[in-house]
Amino acid sequence: MNSVQVRDYKNGRIHFIGIGGCSMSGLAQILDNMGYTVSGSDQAQSQFTDALSKRGIPFHIGHSADYVAGAALVVYTAAIKPTNVEFAYAKEHGIPMLERSELLGQISRDYKTCICVSGCHGKTTITSMLALITKDTHLDPTVHVGGMVDFLSGGVRAGGQDLFITEACEYVESFLKFHPTIAVILNIDNDHLDYFHDIDHIQQAFTRYAGLVPAAGSLIVNADDFRCMQVLETAACHKITF
Repeated sequence: MNSVQVRDYKNGRIHFIGIGGCSMSGLAQILDNMGYTVSGSDQAQSQFTDALSKRGIPFHIGHSADYVAGAALVVYTAAIKPTNVEFAYAKEHGIPMLERSELLGQISRDYKTCICVSGCHGKTTITSMLALITKDTHLDPTVHVGGMVDFLSGGVRAGGQDLFITEACEYVESFLKFHPTIAVILNIDNDHLDYFHDIDHIQQAFTRYAGLVPAAGSLIVNADDFRCMQVLETAACHKITF
């Protein structure tokens, strides 16, 4: 577990370096909805910064150490280089820092039901479908999608605290930071071979991911994918196939 926990910074300002990205803008909106004070910066305006403006979340275009000064916590993406002036300032001044996927994983812990949609292909589509279904059935989901979704006008829906639906990406095994009560595996395929050694290494990561589901939770997998079925056999929770 990361020693830096976002819940410890409810009374301070959380600054996002790269807040204009789809995932980062979504996380900023979710934290804002949960009562945190949020700010950010990015290189350019986008449809995602437009969404921040609508919520009244302050951000700057361009980067400056001044934007980080006084922040209690800094959130950054893996794309931010250590030479970034805001990143360097936070490091130099001992400001606690969280990488984007770490924050997403911590957020997933704070919901009664957390549905994590994984798989090498189709995550955005299925996550979006679940978001639409649960929204239209008035379950008031909080949703985090790694892409632009028309009915969300972005990649996020800041809803209630009972249900969280999110993509769970296998790249660099970031999905192992999540806290699923329901985990979905759509498929297991050769992907991200710049990180994984081979398909067996990928399957091992999905096996560890399935192991995150508590005994009272559910693992849902694609019955037509034999590697998914092999992972299902290892699970100690309720097992469902589709």
